Amino acid sequence: RFSVLRVGETPLSFQLGVRYPWGYLNYLNGHNPAHRALRPGIQHNEALVRDAIGRGYARFSFGQGEEAYK
Repeated sequence: RFSVLRVGETPLSFQLGVRYPWGYLNYLNGHNPAHRALRPGIQHNEALVRDAIGRGYARFSFGQGEEAYK
């Protein structure tokens, strides 16, 4: 699944993930550095987690790595 968080026509964040029967795997993401102060990646992840909960997924994986948002 590919999703984009926008304000109007301006893309702030993108995310590529995979839906599995057990949940959702966040595979690749990025944000528009011009809007870094808005924390678009964090807001986008929050929306994706809410969506996963709404779908009844038991797990949401942010993937590998030690980034602070995980």
